[in-house]
Amino acid sequence: MLNWSYLQEYLVKRRLNIAFLVVFLYIIHKIFDLHDKPFSFDNDMIGFGGFIIVLTGLFIRSWAAGIIAKNKKLTTVGPYSLWRHPLYLGSFLLAVGFCIILNDWFLWIIVCTLAFFLYHPKIKKEENKLSRLFPQEWKEYKKKTGFLIWQEFDLRKILYRWSLKQWLHHKEYNAWLAVTVVFVVIELWHFYL
Repeated sequence: MLNWSYLQEYLVKRRLNIAFLVVFLYIIHKIFDLHDKPFSFDNDMIGFGGFIIVLTGLFIRSWAAGIIAKNKKLTTVGPYSLWRHPLYLGSFLLAVGFCIILNDWFLWIIVCTLAFFLYHPKIKKEENKLSRLFPQEWKEYKKKTGFLIWQEFDLRKILYRWSLKQWLHHKEYNAWLAVTVVFVVIELWHFYL
């Protein structure tokens, strides 16, 4: 019998790989559907808008990865002073940007499904863990930050020192490499078909 809890934990741990693989395979599938082409990055405002959203997602992820100190202390500075989960917000923006670029309603369904089944449980589990590790700090932090929209704006906290060493430790370069690969595939698709 399938253990749903084990399967969910497995999928949540590998959520980035799964999301990238699903989107990449979907792009490959779309390449062979000669009727559809993605929006162009260079001469199409919608495609350019999607490109900007992808870059915004990468920036937010990189900003967060260069500041977070997982499980050592509750990170409340940098993007964490604005949003409780900037890494997930950045990932979601990446997905939204690619949905716009690829101009496909079915991809929106895939992305929303992945977000709900892979990220939602992870966020809940993470928030429970943080509330156990840092009970009083978490309660105060949750009052001051929003999930997607910030509630307070403190420039001193936002401009907190970013660390390349921390960014490398969290292997955030993988997100940049994955996005580059997808952009190259999309541009080749646009150029050759």
